[in-house]
Amino acid sequence: MPENYEMTNFDPVKTGLPMPISIILRGGSAKIKIGSATLGVKPKPHVLSGTLAPKDERLVFQWITLNIDLLLAHWNGQIDTAQLGRKLKRV
Repeated sequence: MPENYEMTNFDPVKTGLPMPISIILRGGSAKIKIGSATLGVKPKPHVLSGTLAPKDERLVFQWITLNIDLLLAHWNGQIDTAQLGRKLKRV
């Protein structure tokens, strides 16, 4: 695993989503991983690879949009993982 790799996992209790998610930061690239799907957040939420059921995709995109400022602050080093976990909003 590269030195500049960070992955944080959140369960449905924390996010309100019906599935666990991983928030990944690797060398300046930030992504969200759900099962086999990888998502980007900018300029708006989108699927980079894999697939999600349409209902799940809508919920995940809603969650990303709701938390975009927090996600970007975390990825830019302005808040740490503990702060992110405390501040995340549920869908």
